[in-house]
Amino acid sequence: MKKYMICFKAGLQETMEYRVDFMLNSISIVFVVAMQIFMWKTMYTGKSQLFSYTYIQMLMYTVFASLVSRVTMIDLGAAEIIKTGELSRYLIKPSNYFFQTVCNCTGRQCTTFVIIMVLLAMAISFFQFYTEIQITVLRCLLMILALFFGFFINVLLNFMISMAAFWFSEVGNLFSTVYIVQLLLSGGIFPLSIFGNVFKTISDLLPFSYTIQFPVNIITNKLSGSEIGRGIMMQIIWIGLSALAAYYLWKRGLRRYMAVGG
Repeated sequence: MKKYMICFKAGLQETMEYRVDFMLNSISIVFVVAMQIFMWKTMYTGKSQLFSYTYIQMLMYTVFASLVSRVTMIDLGAAEIIKTGELSRYLIKPSNYFFQTVCNCTGRQCTTFVIIMVLLAMAISFFQFYTEIQITVLRCLLMILALFFGFFINVLLNFMISMAAFWFSEVGNLFSTVYIVQLLLSGGIFPLSIFGNVFKTISDLLPFSYTIQFPVNIITNKLSGSEIGRGIMMQIIWIGLSALAAYYLWKRGLRRYMAVGG
């Protein structure tokens, strides 16, 4: 356990070391939210409701989704380590590479999580003051739990995609494509309900919506208690299935691995 705590602290220190990059990345949230607010303001001109959302509800979704995505959307960097051959120095250590990576990534996200929680608290206070929506402490706790599970779903999905580096020499474009598709299917740009009921039904069976839209819908009172329970159960199921798939790909990939770099 001690060696994994060292990996966690290393990730935390890495965030602090590149604090300028971290701050610029955090500030970029404002521009993303501002662009979407102007877009929705135009679309709601002369309309009281679109896609079962009022204008203020859509603003809430936009703000919360932008903040939540900064916590759950991550890049492990495993593909680059495999590609360069740097993986070799991890394999000879008396520890599990996957757990090392997860602990390091969790450490890197800790600072982000704290800042996002502060911003979420401010956003919740703002919307509660200007709307009739009541956000309870229980829903806040359930959202944090859903955030935690959503983060690990994305960790496992990212790890599985990284395994493509065992078979292909260049996977950078794959990551870029997957990121855009994943952000769209997770509800990180728009609520998935705008694509219709059929699409929403399909998305409920996939893991992506449980990484962003599900936590957001909890805090915006879009889900009942039973729907929240079902969603958390689906998150646990997808974590289990993704872990099994990641383990299988890891074992198959190691058979093909050749350390051609460092």
